[in-house]
Amino acid sequence: MPKIRVESVRDIHKNLIKSVDLLNKSKSETNFLNYISKYSPVHAIVIKKKNIAKDLLISKSFFLYLSNISKLEHINLLWRLIDNNEFGYSYLSTLKKINTTNDIYFLIKILTFFNYMGWHKYGMEIIKIHFFKNKNYDYLFSKNFQNKTQKNNLDDLLSICVSFFNKDKLFNISEKITLLRIKEKEDRFGKTHINTIKTNINLANIYQGNSDLDEKKLMKAKLIYENNLKILKKLYSYKSFYLIKILFDYSKILRGLNQNEKAKKIIYFLIKKVEQNFGHNHKIILDFKLQLAKLFGKEDIQKSVEILNEIIPKQEKVFGLLSDNVFDSKNSLALRYRDIKNILSSSKLFIDLENIASKKYGAQHVITLRMARHLATNHKLEGNYLKAEKIYKRMLEEYEKKFDLMDPILMEPLMELSIIYKKMKNNIMSKKMAERVFAIRNKSKRLT
Repeated sequence: MPKIRVESVRDIHKNLIKSVDLLNKSKSETNFLNYISKYSPVHAIVIKKKNIAKDLLISKSFFLYLSNISKLEHINLLWRLIDNNEFGYSYLSTLKKINTTNDIYFLIKILTFFNYMGWHKYGMEIIKIHFFKNKNYDYLFSKNFQNKTQKNNLDDLLSICVSFFNKDKLFNISEKITLLRIKEKEDRFGKTHINTIKTNINLANIYQGNSDLDEKKLMKAKLIYENNLKILKKLYSYKSFYLIKILFDYSKILRGLNQNEKAKKIIYFLIKKVEQNFGHNHKIILDFKLQLAKLFGKEDIQKSVEILNEIIPKQEKVFGLLSDNVFDSKNSLALRYRDIKNILSSSKLFIDLENIASKKYGAQHVITLRMARHLATNHKLEGNYLKAEKIYKRMLEEYEKKFDLMDPILMEPLMELSIIYKKMKNNIMSKKMAERVFAIRNKSKRLT
């Protein structure tokens, strides 16, 4: 997250007061946009004017202004000062009245913002309010709706909806929308146009993201990447970061298929090309080396640990201590330490990661709870079942607040608690947890 300069807080405060007074006198859109372009919600948050920040963030004008923001990292500060439920419900109370024909651009901006912030629950609520009719999302495909929506807006809307559907494991609707978008782009631009290729890659990523225990989907993703890489290599050289990125993402699919040696060759090739074209110190090389560490994984744990210990200090310097890059590497290193039975070092890193996640996203966020879960696993390995139980109970309580009680995500803490209670000779609680897992699993099977 970028550092915020607070030296001029006094001046910001003075200007905020003047600008708010101006807003009260003149409600024009132009004045409002001029105001927030100078004094964004970030500034309001810095000087602890929570109410001003919230009023700005709930306004239609702010979302229109978002189209000019190149980096949304600043908005992460909202986690610290604005209650997620309060904020989300403030939007939902007004969004029911939106006209999807006249305000489609506004709706897209809101969904994009919610997607970035990880407010999946509220994003799905917005989509359901406007597009879930007769127990399905077919309204999105209706001629009536599509004819009323400009092509660019329709494409952006479908793209962001797919992002939410994919996270909600609604694979069929995600696939259906993306296949239709591919056909539309092929008809409009041709099969080898970059817009068509990008949508093909999106389809591959949908298959990859829904490939748990389903190698066929991962194989589909692999084939799509390979077919489109053939075209991209004719369009671009390795001075293009888009080609580099797609080849890098392809290596991740190979890793998922346990084709690690082929993936390693690609990573070493990419490192060589980036060093040739952009220099030995380019920051993307650190991403490649992190992937290498994951590829060595349990095959050569010491090599993996060596790479991670090499790149983490460099990542901290380049990306910052709280960056996602550092977070990912430390998470990998903590797992590798666990593999070599160095539980003390592993737990120390997971405690650090839980604290970082709590600062960035909040104590109840799924990422924070995942780090706590890893720590609980370490406690379990050490035989400290009381500490492990405490963490898994907290996970379960938070998941029960965030998700439906029959959501498959609850199975993990329930299964772990069942195992822990069995170890603690508490057979009644162990059976109770196991029965809930069984019920959720049966419901999931009926729905698929």
